[in-house]
Amino acid sequence: GGTRGQWGGSGVTVGTEGGPVGTLRGPKARGAIGVSLWEPYRQRVQFSRTSIRFQSVTREDSGRYICEVVGDGNHISKSEVNLIVQVPPGKPLAHVPSSATVGARAVLRCSEGQGSPPPTFRWYKDGTELPQDPKSSPAFRNSSYSLDPRSGELVFEPVGGWDTGDYHCEASNNVGTPQKSDVFRMEASKDRS
Repeated sequence: GGTRGQWGGSGVTVGTEGGPVGTLRGPKARGAIGVSLWEPYRQRVQFSRTSIRFQSVTREDSGRYICEVVGDGNHISKSEVNLIVQVPPGKPLAHVPSSATVGARAVLRCSEGQGSPPPTFRWYKDGTELPQDPKSSPAFRNSSYSLDPRSGELVFEPVGGWDTGDYHCEASNNVGTPQKSDVFRMEASKDRS
């Protein structure tokens, strides 16, 4: 949305779901011919009759862009483009409890805030990747856990003595190389109470 000008009988406005980017005014516009750009686009966007060019993009520029053209008689036509700014993931943070009680529930979390599109997560125990289904692997078939690659959550329910080990997670989104977290040890022990 936003203000609309004229360009030889038509004006072009480009906006996002969050608000306008800028307006291009042509010879038939009331007011000055030329381009007006809104912050935060002023220093880094070039606007022409047929395109919008970002000199630099940030993750925040991802979204739906709408081009609105107003012709003679205020006829409006629109076109939409989805922009996904690709950013490799940064080093993820692994939250691993240092101790877990056998028979109880333990939640391990992996998070990462830079990657775009948002990364998916893998978990590793003692350097070996945990499969989505523990029963599919001889190394993990005694474990009982659920693993969500989108949220990065690994939930042991219940914890078994064999779940003791060194854990780390990895974030990847097919942009750049996958990034590994630091390694943390979780000790599974019987409740002494």
